Amino acid sequence: MKKLATSLLFLFVSTLAVKAVGPDKATIATINEKMVITLPTNVPQSDTYMIDISAIPFSNEDVLSRFCQSFSENHMTLSGNFTTKQITLSLHPKEEVADEKWDLIKWNEYLSARAPKMLMYLNTQNK
Repeated sequence: MKKLATSLLFLFVSTLAVKAVGPDKATIATINEKMVITLPTNVPQSDTYMIDISAIPFSNEDVLSRFCQSFSENHMTLSGNFTTKQITLSLHPKEEVADEKWDLIKWNEYLSARAPKMLMYLNTQNK
């Protein structure tokens, strides 16, 4: 009986610990006024990043949606939420880019190179 009570207590505590930890949270990335998205290099690479876009002047939900569609590619997906002013950036690291696995430095170089096109798109669509 004591073993059963101990086992049940262990199961209960384990369940609470799992619920307290909760689902994996996205890592925070940043975007500046020039549309340069920067992934943090002080933490391990994540599959998902949350980007606060409250300082980026998307004029409406449609512009944000079209922006995300335009800049989603085989190796990454952008999805925006106009209400919460956030973009979710999902990397698809299982897919190699140009026959190589990219680390955070390579991703940041790529995202920085895409920024001028992103800025031009935003400026032309935000009318």
